[in-house]
Amino acid sequence: MKKRIWITAVSMFLLIMTSATHAEMRDMTSGIGLRAGFGLDPDQFVVGVQTMMGTLKGKVDLSPSLDFGTGDNVKILAFNVDGTLNLISPPGAKLIFYVGGGPTLALIEPEFGDSDTEIGLTLSGGFKVAAGEKNFYNLKAMVGIGDIPEFKLLFGYMFGLGQRGED
Repeated sequence: MKKRIWITAVSMFLLIMTSATHAEMRDMTSGIGLRAGFGLDPDQFVVGVQTMMGTLKGKVDLSPSLDFGTGDNVKILAFNVDGTLNLISPPGAKLIFYVGGGPTLALIEPEFGDSDTEIGLTLSGGFKVAAGEKNFYNLKAMVGIGDIPEFKLLFGYMFGLGQRGED
């Protein structure tokens, strides 16, 4: 049962990532990137893959991600389907602040005890800093609501796949 849930979660994420590369992105941005950081409650080292699948009306990005956390005698695979709203970009700066959130599916495997699958809500905020024409750095704080990790701070690098959208 546990193996089937893991395979389903990873398959869903790969399907979304594949559809992003084939979708028509005329006025949208898209990309894929890596990120790493730490989580609290449980205390973990977290690595993951993030995507950006497009921008709706030039403001809201669809940004699913898959994170793996280890530490505190537990392993967690978290699948997030976040929407992020670009807020402000200081004049003359190559950065933009954003907030967002969305549902999270967490597959939890403690070192001792039974594995569990939880669904919760993640609220997030952070900023993106341009790194060239299409790429950017990303610093993101995430707060979990429900029986999912309570807090994550992640630093990432996104590789742009589509054309840059208008801020």
